[in-house]
Amino acid sequence: MVTKPSRYQTRRTNTPGKVFSASELLDYELGLNVPDRKLFSKDLNGNVFQVAGAAGRNPGDYVKYEDLGDGLQALGIKTGGRLWVKHDTDTTGDFTTFWVTRNPPAGGTYAQVNSAIRAQTKVDFKTDAFEWGITSTLEVNAAGGGEHCAGYFRAQKNADGTAWAICLENRDFVPQPQSGTVAAEIGLFVKGKDDLGRRIGIHLSLNSADNADGENVVGSALVIGGPSAKVQVTRMIRLQGAGFVGIDFTEMDTNYSNIGINMKTEQVIQWKDSLDGTTRGGLRWTSALGGNWQWSGIATTPSAGAIVEYETVIINGNLRKRALYAV
Repeated sequence: MVTKPSRYQTRRTNTPGKVFSASELLDYELGLNVPDRKLFSKDLNGNVFQVAGAAGRNPGDYVKYEDLGDGLQALGIKTGGRLWVKHDTDTTGDFTTFWVTRNPPAGGTYAQVNSAIRAQTKVDFKTDAFEWGITSTLEVNAAGGGEHCAGYFRAQKNADGTAWAICLENRDFVPQPQSGTVAAEIGLFVKGKDDLGRRIGIHLSLNSADNADGENVVGSALVIGGPSAKVQVTRMIRLQGAGFVGIDFTEMDTNYSNIGINMKTEQVIQWKDSLDGTTRGGLRWTSALGGNWQWSGIATTPSAGAIVEYETVIINGNLRKRALYAV
C-alpha cells in the first residue's frame, strides 16, 4: 500500500541574498528564501523570477497584519522597519503616489475624532533633537512652470455642516512658560530685495466658491481672540522689526466701503514709549457731555490772569498754539 504524505513543503533556503538558479527549480515550482522573505518561481522558458518580497528589503524588515485589539486589524511594520513608497517612473499624468480614502457611515459619536491619516509622536524624555509629527519638503529647482505647494488642505462644503480646511491647536498647561508656545508659525526666509512685492508672509486669499462674480460675502476675514471670561490677550496684534508701513489700507476698495478703521465708543488710540512704558498721548470719542473728542497728553500753557489755556501743536514742522476756553 502506498503511503501519501500529509504535508508538503516548497523548495527553500536559509542563505540570505540567495536567488535560486534555473537548475534548482522545476517549471512553476516555488522557492522560498526564508531570511529575505522572498519567494521565487520559474517559467517555461527557464527564467527565474521573484513572486513576492520587495527587492532590497533587509532580512527581518517585513510587513505583516497586526491585531490592535477591539476588533481592529492593521498593517504593521516590524520594529526598526520603514514604510517607503518610492515612485521611480513618474510621468506628467500621474495624479498621486500615495492615496488614502475614507467614506465614514452615518451616525457616530459626537466629539469622537476619526481621521483618514493619523500621526502621533510622544516626547516622554528630554531630547535635543527636533521631534516633528509630520514633515513635508518641496524643492523648486526649475524656473517657471506651474504653481507648486509643499502642503495643501481643502474642505468643500456642499451641505450646511461645520467645516474647517485646517485646524491647528496647541494646549499649554504650563503657567509662566519659559519656552515658546506657538499655535502656528509661518516662516519666510529670504535673500535679496523684492522690488515687485512678490514675497508675502501670509496671504489670506478670498474668492467666490465657483470663481464667479456676484455678491459673495465673507463675514470676517480674520478673527482674533476668545471669550473674555476664559482667556485674555495682552496684545491682539504685535508688529516687530523693520517695516516701511505698519498697516496699509491703500488697496482697499473705497467704493465698497470707505471705513478704514472701525472702533467702539470709548476705545482709545494710545501712544506709548513701549508696552510697559510711559503713556504720551491718546485719542478717543466719548459719549460724555453729549459726545466729544477726548485728547490726552497735549501740552497746555495757562495764560496768567485769564481762563484761557493754549494748546501747542506742531503743524508741518512749525510750532503753533491756539486758545482753549473752559466750558
